[in-house]
Formats: sequence, structure tokens, C-alpha cells
Amino acid sequence: MSEPQALEPVLRHLSPEDLDYLTQSMCGTLAEIGANAQDPQFQQLMPTYQEVCHAFSLDLLGRKQGIGWVAEVAGTPVGLIFGEPQPAWMPLSQVKKLGYIETIWVEPLYRQRGLARRLVEALEVAFKEAGVERVELNFHLNIPGAAAFWEKIGYRPGPQRNQKSLL
Repeated sequence: MSEPQALEPVLRHLSPEDLDYLTQSMCGTLAEIGANAQDPQFQQLMPTYQEVCHAFSLDLLGRKQGIGWVAEVAGTPVGLIFGEPQPAWMPLSQVKKLGYIETIWVEPLYRQRGLARRLVEALEVAFKEAGVERVELNFHLNIPGAAAFWEKIGYRPGPQRNQKSLL
């Protein structure tokens, strides 16, 4: 992608026609995680991640409750976000409906310009309209700046999920 254009990105709803860009963005995220990952299992996945990204993208686009936004400059996608309202996962929770952010991607040349924040804000508005009371997400610590970004826009750490390979 060449130097970013001075035009302000326009947000529009994600559609099935965005399958290729959604797949590309998912692969971009995995590549960033993989480039910084020390996990050998993750490194083994990398040769097949194009297929994994495509299958996951098809799954996301097929979700009836899913909400997605694409940011475009002059008709070219430069970022996206996808989330989904869900029932609260804790039976005794005061929160009855959660919004879960599945993925967010901004092309490297368009980062540090407020676009990710705009995408998150657009999704949060849609979540509020759907009756969502709280938003949750997972992000990979191998992505530089991810923790700082989410904290900067008001997201606080919740219960931590740890992993252990049994292979």
C-alpha cells in the first residue's frame, strides 16, 4: 500500500462483498502475532493460516447478530472491526447482554491517526442500540501497543485467561 492519502476514511457497514478484505485483515493480524510469537505451535500454523483466516472470515460474515464496519479511503478498505452482541456468560451477572469485539484491523500506514478509535466508537454505538451493557474482547500481548491502545480508550483488564499446551 502506498503513502496514506489525506482524505478522511469513511466508515460503512461490513458486507459479504468484503470477504477478501476481511480474510486479508485476519491474516495480517495473525502475521503480526506470529512475527512476535515464541510459541512453536503458533509458528507451525503459519503456513496454513490463509485457509484458517478465510474459514473464520466466512464464519463471521454468517453470524446473524454480527456487526461490522469497514473504513475506506477513495473506495479502498484501510481498516475494519467486527463484533457481536451476546448473552452474558455468567449466569448470576448483573450484566445481561455483552458485546464482544472479535477483530479489529487498521492498515499499518493508517495507524496512529485515530482510525481504530473511530471504528471502536462506531461499534460501541451499534452495541448500545442493540442493548449491550458491557463490551469485552481478547487481544494478543504479542501485538505491540495493543494493551496501551485499549486502556487509552477506556478498556480495563478483566479476568485473565491463561494457557498451557498439553501436547
